[in-house]
Amino acid sequence: GDCRLSVDEDFSEPTWNVSVEYKPTDDQMYYLAHRHGYRSGGFGARAATPAGLERTFEPETVDDIELGAKVDWSIAGRRALRTNLALFYSDYQDIQRLLTDPTTVPVTTVTTNAGKAEIKGAELEISWWVTDALELSGWYAYTHAKITDFTAPEGRALAAFSFARAP
Repeated sequence: GDCRLSVDEDFSEPTWNVSVEYKPTDDQMYYLAHRHGYRSGGFGARAATPAGLERTFEPETVDDIELGAKVDWSIAGRRALRTNLALFYSDYQDIQRLLTDPTTVPVTTVTTNAGKAEIKGAELEISWWVTDALELSGWYAYTHAKITDFTAPEGRALAAFSFARAP
């Protein structure tokens, strides 16, 4: 039989990173950033049938906003402490996930658009210069990820899915 299949699809999306910084002094910097990211759509390359190969998945997008502050603190004219704080929120649309499709023989894992998610959190970094030769530092991060809408492929049973933050 013929093992060739020709498929064609165009995927494009602008991406950006826009930020504004405010430096009231040399020791303080505050910023606000907005990013728009994109992961291309594609074809079910692991599909076992030509119909499965023709089924495309759509692009995944993410919009992110981050608010932050970087401040150096001085004691007696000497830099003693640095604090970096960032708050962030990400909104994902058309998340691409690998789903097990038990309706195929053999059972295969296919990429599909599974829904929407949001990720929010905060990061704090502190550095303390005890002396010129000794620095103590620590970090704390809090992340809350939530799938806000999950859709299994139309007409298909859902066996399993995985969720991970997209780049």
